[in-house]
Amino acid sequence: MSFKHQIDIVTSIIDSDYQGIINVLLHNHSERSYELDHRKAMAQLLFVPISQLPIMEANSLSQTKCGSEGFGSTDHVAMISNAIQLKTIAG
Repeated sequence: MSFKHQIDIVTSIIDSDYQGIINVLLHNHSERSYELDHRKAMAQLLFVPISQLPIMEANSLSQTKCGSEGFGSTDHVAMISNAIQLKTIAG
């Protein structure tokens, strides 16, 4: 639908404990109306595992190649950081 009819699905994240009906929000970028056919697929649901490890507060951060350059620094040399230390939970 997106390329052919200029209709996009507005993406979102659904909380892991949500149990209600999942709705699909569409945005029509064209001036033409579009009628949905209930027999055709219009969206896909993607299940993505998330990490629920605890995050520990740090008093200081180690230096990284990126530092605090912010936007535009992604193209720099690969970043290695110990800024967030994750600790696994037993069990």
